[in-house]
Amino acid sequence: MLGCSRGAARLRLHRARKRLAKELAAADLDLSIYGLRAVALAEGKS
Repeated sequence: MLGCSRGAARLRLHRARKRLAKELAAADLDLSIYGLRAVALAEGKS
């Protein structure tokens, strides 16, 4: 559907989530309301 393999789509989604988490953390938002995964991504833990 996206014109790329399943693995490439998963990788792009992972990277996008990581970028979003870092931007939210930089905005001094409380990431804990988004769950532990968002906190881990913002801290650079995948």
